[in-house]
Amino acid sequence: MPAAALARVAERANRPIIITSDTFLGRTGVGGFLLLPETIGQEAGQLAMRILGGESPSSIPPVAGDNVKPIFDWRQLKLWNVDEAHLPPGSEVRFREPSFWEQYYWRVMISVGALLVQDDDDRHPPARAQTAIPGGDRDTPAHVGASPHESPCDRGRDVCHDRA
Repeated sequence: MPAAALARVAERANRPIIITSDTFLGRTGVGGFLLLPETIGQEAGQLAMRILGGESPSSIPPVAGDNVKPIFDWRQLKLWNVDEAHLPPGSEVRFREPSFWEQYYWRVMISVGALLVQDDDDRHPPARAQTAIPGGDRDTPAHVGASPHESPCDRGRDVCHDRA
Protein backbone atom coordinates (compact mmCIF):
# COMPACT_ATOMS: atom_id res chain seq x y z
CA MET A 1 0.00 0.00 0.00
CA PRO A 2 2.88 2.51 0.48
CA ALA A 3 3.46 2.53 -3.30
CA ALA A 4 -0.16 3.56 -3.89
CA ALA A 5 0.16 6.31 -1.28
CA LEU A 6 3.38 7.52 -2.91
CA ALA A 7 1.64 7.68 -6.30
CA ARG A 8 -1.20 9.80 -4.84
CA VAL A 9 1.23 12.20 -3.19
CA ALA A 10 3.21 12.47 -6.43
CA GLU A 11 0.09 13.49 -8.36
CA ARG A 12 -0.09 16.72 -6.35
CA ALA A 13 3.56 17.28 -5.51
CA ASN A 14 5.19 20.50 -6.60
CA ARG A 15 8.67 19.26 -5.63
CA PRO A 16 10.63 16.07 -6.31
CA ILE A 17 9.84 13.25 -3.89
CA ILE A 18 12.83 11.73 -2.13
CA ILE A 19 12.39 8.03 -1.41
CA THR A 20 14.21 5.68 0.97
CA SER A 21 14.00 2.24 -0.65
CA ASP A 22 14.88 1.05 -4.12
CA THR A 23 11.56 -0.81 -4.23
CA PHE A 24 9.90 2.60 -4.80
CA LEU A 25 12.33 3.70 -7.51
CA GLY A 26 10.61 3.99 -10.87
CA ARG A 27 7.23 4.76 -9.28
CA THR A 28 7.34 8.56 -9.12
CA GLY A 29 10.13 9.08 -6.58
CA VAL A 30 13.25 10.87 -7.78
CA GLY A 31 15.53 8.71 -5.62
CA GLY A 32 17.92 9.41 -2.78
CA PHE A 33 20.06 7.38 -0.40
CA LEU A 34 18.17 4.13 -0.84
CA LEU A 35 18.03 1.03 1.31
CA LEU A 36 18.75 -2.01 -0.80
CA PRO A 37 16.42 -4.78 0.45
CA GLU A 38 18.11 -7.40 -1.73
CA THR A 39 21.49 -6.69 -0.13
CA ILE A 40 19.98 -6.64 3.35
CA GLY A 41 18.29 -10.01 2.65
CA GLN A 42 21.54 -11.55 1.39
CA GLU A 43 23.44 -10.38 4.47
CA ALA A 44 20.69 -11.67 6.78
CA GLY A 45 20.69 -15.01 4.96
CA GLN A 46 24.46 -15.36 5.37
CA LEU A 47 24.19 -14.63 9.11
CA ALA A 48 21.33 -17.13 9.46
CA MET A 49 23.41 -19.81 7.72
CA ARG A 50 26.29 -19.17 10.14
CA ILE A 51 23.94 -19.56 13.11
CA LEU A 52 22.32 -22.67 11.60
CA GLY A 53 25.83 -24.00 11.06
CA GLY A 54 26.37 -23.95 14.83
CA GLU A 55 28.05 -20.59 15.35
CA SER A 56 26.90 -18.77 18.47
CA PRO A 57 24.98 -15.55 17.69
CA SER A 58 26.86 -13.76 20.49
CA SER A 59 30.18 -14.47 18.71
CA ILE A 60 29.05 -12.76 15.50
CA PRO A 61 30.00 -9.06 15.46
CA PRO A 62 27.45 -6.48 14.23
CA VAL A 63 27.49 -6.08 10.48
CA ALA A 64 27.91 -2.62 9.04
CA GLY A 65 26.57 -3.66 5.67
CA ASP A 66 26.85 -1.77 2.43
CA ASN A 67 23.09 -1.59 2.03
CA VAL A 68 22.50 2.11 1.35
CA LYS A 69 23.46 3.73 -1.92
CA PRO A 70 22.61 7.00 -3.73
CA ILE A 71 20.36 5.93 -6.61
CA PHE A 72 18.18 8.16 -8.78
CA ASP A 73 15.55 7.83 -11.52
CA TRP A 74 16.77 9.59 -14.67
CA ARG A 75 13.22 10.27 -15.87
CA GLN A 76 12.34 12.05 -12.63
CA LEU A 77 15.58 14.04 -12.71
CA LYS A 78 14.61 15.30 -16.17
CA LEU A 79 11.01 16.00 -15.09
CA TRP A 80 12.19 18.17 -12.20
CA ASN A 81 15.15 19.68 -14.09
CA VAL A 82 17.71 18.28 -11.64
CA ASP A 83 21.25 18.47 -12.99
CA GLU A 84 23.16 15.20 -12.50
CA ALA A 85 26.22 17.25 -11.55
CA HIS A 86 24.41 18.11 -8.29
CA LEU A 87 23.95 14.44 -7.27
CA PRO A 88 26.13 12.96 -4.53
CA PRO A 89 29.44 11.44 -5.68
CA GLY A 90 29.09 7.79 -6.70
CA SER A 91 25.39 8.11 -7.52
CA GLU A 92 23.80 5.52 -9.76
CA VAL A 93 21.26 6.82 -12.26
CA ARG A 94 18.72 4.27 -13.49
CA PHE A 95 16.15 4.26 -16.31
CA ARG A 96 18.34 6.44 -18.50
CA GLU A 97 17.02 6.59 -22.05
CA PRO A 98 19.82 6.20 -24.59
CA SER A 99 20.47 9.08 -26.96
CA PHE A 100 19.81 8.60 -30.66
CA TRP A 101 23.52 8.01 -31.23
CA GLU A 102 23.80 5.48 -28.37
CA GLN A 103 20.71 3.63 -29.56
CA TYR A 104 21.39 3.55 -33.29
CA TYR A 105 25.22 3.77 -33.55
CA TRP A 106 25.74 0.37 -35.21
CA ARG A 107 22.77 0.74 -37.55
CA VAL A 108 24.06 4.12 -38.72
CA MET A 109 27.62 2.79 -39.17
CA ILE A 110 26.43 -0.26 -41.17
CA SER A 111 24.18 1.91 -43.35
CA VAL A 112 26.97 4.41 -44.05
CA GLY A 113 29.36 1.55 -44.82
CA ALA A 114 26.86 -0.02 -47.21
CA LEU A 115 26.35 3.31 -48.99
CA LEU A 116 30.11 3.83 -49.34
CA VAL A 117 30.62 0.34 -50.76
CA GLN A 118 27.70 0.80 -53.16
CA ASP A 119 29.04 4.19 -54.28
CA ASP A 120 32.50 2.71 -54.83
CA ASP A 121 30.99 -0.16 -56.88
CA ASP A 122 29.16 2.37 -59.07
CA ARG A 123 32.40 4.23 -59.84
CA HIS A 124 34.56 1.14 -60.41
CA PRO A 125 32.62 -1.70 -62.00
CA PRO A 126 34.39 -5.06 -61.65
CA ALA A 127 36.59 -6.08 -64.59
CA ARG A 128 35.21 -8.95 -66.64
CA ALA A 129 37.44 -11.99 -66.55
CA GLN A 130 38.27 -13.31 -69.98
CA THR A 131 40.08 -16.48 -70.89
CA ALA A 132 41.49 -17.04 -74.34
CA ILE A 133 40.10 -19.89 -76.42
CA PRO A 134 42.77 -22.48 -77.18
CA GLY A 135 43.88 -21.98 -80.74
CA GLY A 136 41.72 -18.86 -81.02
CA ASP A 137 42.54 -15.23 -80.80
CA ARG A 138 43.32 -13.60 -77.45
CA ASP A 139 40.56 -10.98 -77.75
CA THR A 140 37.77 -13.54 -78.03
CA PRO A 141 36.38 -14.47 -74.59
CA ALA A 142 36.38 -18.17 -73.71
CA HIS A 143 32.63 -18.26 -73.24
CA VAL A 144 31.84 -17.31 -76.86
CA GLY A 145 30.59 -20.38 -78.71
CA ALA A 146 30.92 -22.65 -75.67
CA SER A 147 28.22 -24.95 -74.42
CA PRO A 148 26.46 -23.60 -71.27
CA HIS A 149 27.53 -26.80 -69.45
CA GLU A 150 31.12 -26.77 -70.66
CA SER A 151 33.92 -25.16 -68.67
CA PRO A 152 37.13 -23.81 -70.26
CA CYS A 153 38.97 -26.78 -68.72
CA ASP A 154 36.75 -29.20 -70.67
CA ARG A 155 37.98 -27.72 -73.98
CA GLY A 156 41.67 -28.36 -73.55
CA ARG A 157 44.63 -28.61 -71.24
CA ASP A 158 46.10 -25.35 -72.57
CA VAL A 159 43.58 -23.31 -70.54
CA CYS A 160 43.67 -25.34 -67.31
CA HIS A 161 47.26 -26.51 -67.04
CA ASP A 162 47.17 -28.82 -64.02
CA ARG A 163 43.64 -30.05 -63.77
CA ALA A 164 43.46 -33.33 -61.89
